Amino acid sequence: MTCPTTRPTHPLCTLQPRDTALGVPFHRLLLATHVDGQQLPDAGRHSTLDVSGKQALRLTPGKHSLSWCWVSISALGTGGAKCGFGAKDVEFRAGQRYVLDFSTREDISGPPGREVSTITINSEIRDLNTHEVIYPLPTNTVEKTSN
Repeated sequence: MTCPTTRPTHPLCTLQPRDTALGVPFHRLLLATHVDGQQLPDAGRHSTLDVSGKQALRLTPGKHSLSWCWVSISALGTGGAKCGFGAKDVEFRAGQRYVLDFSTREDISGPPGREVSTITINSEIRDLNTHEVIYPLPTNTVEKTSN
């Protein structure tokens, strides 16, 4: 996805789509549903496969809270969505472009014939120019030891 240029005073945040293949082509993407606690027009989950939202947002500089849904739909018309993901008080700087991206891990567990498929979804917001991750903020992984 190519991000459009933005006015120098307004940061732009885009949500990254994914196309994957697991035997059947899937289209997976994120859709923004809320900004600063306010629902975007016509955005949200209306039924299992009826989810709407925005893939690009033009924001004023400063701190904003975002909410989004992860959507997965196969070429067969099957799929689903998980809503309620979000980031609070993320600082967006003037003139910068950001991407809200995601990665998934898929696990299958359980005995044959009763397998359970689990998809773990991780999201991050990063600056497209510097590649700096601004959400989630890095955690300090240094361990302190004492004698």
